[in-house]
Amino acid sequence: MISFNEELFAQKLKEYRGNRSQSEVADELGINRATISLLENGKQIPTLDMLQKFCSQVQISV
Repeated sequence: MISFNEELFAQKLKEYRGNRSQSEVADELGINRATISLLENGKQIPTLDMLQKFCSQVQISV
């Protein structure tokens, strides 16, 4: 079974966003700003589609 590290994902998402707004990053990833907030705070895990988009943006493997 593969586990998902929510804390690591949230950290990487925050690093990727940097000084940009949540709305800017949400637009890039094709999701809404509220979802970015939930993901950054570990209150939601990304869908596989969202995870793939994010990994593609930061050039890491899923």
